[in-house]
Amino acid sequence: MLRMIAALLLCAACGGSPTAAPALNPAFAGSWTVSASVTGPAFSPTGKGLISNYDGTLLLTTLGPTATVAHVCPDGSGTVTVNGTDNGPAGWDGGQSLICPAVALGNCASVVPTLTLVTVELLADGTLSALAAGVADGCGATKAPVSVFLSGHR
Repeated sequence: MLRMIAALLLCAACGGSPTAAPALNPAFAGSWTVSASVTGPAFSPTGKGLISNYDGTLLLTTLGPTATVAHVCPDGSGTVTVNGTDNGPAGWDGGQSLICPAVALGNCASVVPTLTLVTVELLADGTLSALAAGVADGCGATKAPVSVFLSGHR
């Protein structure tokens, strides 16, 4: 009996097992049909916000507090890993960047977006909200701000 008590006390002194990080809601996982709005005044014919709309798909896989988000770039390529809990927002701002392939945006035939921020959030109505932001080069503009707002459903 004394040995059992000593063993239990020893286990308690080591701290036991570590607490796992809270997980993202598994409902994030899957394929999302998204409508996207791209803003960036440098590429707008009017010099104002909206420069392009497009439809696409985001593919999310989850594991604990992380999710891999595929098809982030406006051309449908690009993958990032975001971190968060529950319904999010889960984000990636990694101190790194994702250089997307050139696309036609607004009044410019070839724009190269470089994303530095991606967030995704599962809304109460079961839809997905996402933002990809960074800068873009093309048609005389260098490192001009650009954002992609995405709204998705299953």
